[in-house]
Amino acid sequence: MNYAKIRNYDIANGEGVRTSLFVSGCTNHCPGCFNPEEQDFNCGRPFTKETIAEIHKMLANPVISGLSLLGGDPLCQDYGGIYDLIDLCFYTHSIGKTVWLWTGFIWEDCYNPLFPDKDEDDHSSAQMALLTSCDVVVDGPFKMELSDRMLKWRGSANQRVIDVQKTLCQKKNVLHCERGCKVKAVDLDAGLSCDSKQAHELLTKGQVYEVEKIHVGGWCSSIRLKEFPGKEFNTVHFIRYE
Repeated sequence: MNYAKIRNYDIANGEGVRTSLFVSGCTNHCPGCFNPEEQDFNCGRPFTKETIAEIHKMLANPVISGLSLLGGDPLCQDYGGIYDLIDLCFYTHSIGKTVWLWTGFIWEDCYNPLFPDKDEDDHSSAQMALLTSCDVVVDGPFKMELSDRMLKWRGSANQRVIDVQKTLCQKKNVLHCERGCKVKAVDLDAGLSCDSKQAHELLTKGQVYEVEKIHVGGWCSSIRLKEFPGKEFNTVHFIRYE
């Protein structure tokens, strides 16, 4: 595996200040790609033990929030390259930091929990292992007709910012939702009767609210909204609003 560059103190790719690794090679060849030179698998330099040590040193800085994997495309790497990235994910988590990954592939095409027994080759299994080693995955090809520079962490509206661990836990796609993002109330009758009662008393269907905090529990998740200090709502009432 080759890599094109390492960007330390990166504030553009993920939450906080990050160390970003741009791997070389991508088979998607999206028109309008932000990094067309990095589609070439021979771009840059070899990813070596010295490279890994350099990234470890960067991640150890308390200012750094975590590791971001971009390219190129991390999922397009060979078997050995993908497992080098998985090892980086394990190290990043071992020091209490997060991993974000960008791919031109669609989540459902690479990881489908509905068919855990389907035959997978070694490369597909490695891709799944890498995806599930991340905290957040931004998926989907870049589409020029849907591009919007105002979108956060993605280039076009078809791409999604997926919370990986919540998605695995709930067995459905859950979008990453940070403080300050917007959500729309869409189903006031969902959840338990007490959830529905509070939703009907305080929320307005179709209204957009600002997220203060999200808590993920063992069997349900709750959300606090800036508009209702001290109140918690079941997340099933909302969808993310762009």
